[in-house]
Amino acid sequence: MSESCEGKAAAWPAELARLLSWWKLVFRSAFAHQGGDAKDPQGEEADEVRQRAERKACFLGGEGAGRYGYGGAIDRIRHEEFSRLQDTRYLDHAGSTLYSETQVRKCLSRMERSVVMNPHTSGGREAPFEAARRRTLELCNASREDYLCVFTSGATASIKLVGECFRWSRESEFLYLQDNHNSVVGVREYALEAGATASPVDVSRAEGETEWEITRRARLSRAGGGESRAAAEEEA
Repeated sequence: MSESCEGKAAAWPAELARLLSWWKLVFRSAFAHQGGDAKDPQGEEADEVRQRAERKACFLGGEGAGRYGYGGAIDRIRHEEFSRLQDTRYLDHAGSTLYSETQVRKCLSRMERSVVMNPHTSGGREAPFEAARRRTLELCNASREDYLCVFTSGATASIKLVGECFRWSRESEFLYLQDNHNSVVGVREYALEAGATASPVDVSRAEGETEWEITRRARLSRAGGGESRAAAEEEA
């Protein structure tokens, strides 16, 4: 790949975005002034697709060569496993990730060949969910003597379960990030009800700090302002 192509790969996105933004503004303003329909002309979408393909080709052949998309396999994976996406850009994997077509086929095949029964009457065989527990613990390098894998409906239910089952006491301290999910902040109520203390932690100041240093800073902050139940309710 030539140096000029590599240079274009780096400069095109910003320059193209600036030109398109300016061009659309001028075009729409002119049509609005004339009382016409401010739609983009035909062919603009095709031009954008072509330009995007050119930028991608430069990137793949230049600075992104060998590094993009798991060695170039990502396009194949998307086409073979998630063909239903087509031009959709899915951004909610944290909330609900997509299932692949291979997963659907394998699950359907197992359902067609298996008899679902009570987990306590599996005839001495390892039940599928017990096998899933074992494999999950192995993946996390966690001993079955020290850890128990529990299946829940999701992250919120898991966090709630921890809050309900934790042995809170007046000596307990619950630290949570200032910018945190509501489900995590909700655990604070279990701590306060048991007489424990709860303190928010500013993660922007925690870089390089040890767990002891973070805890000490939270205690000092609590001593200065303190977080009582009234304060917690006011914050909520």
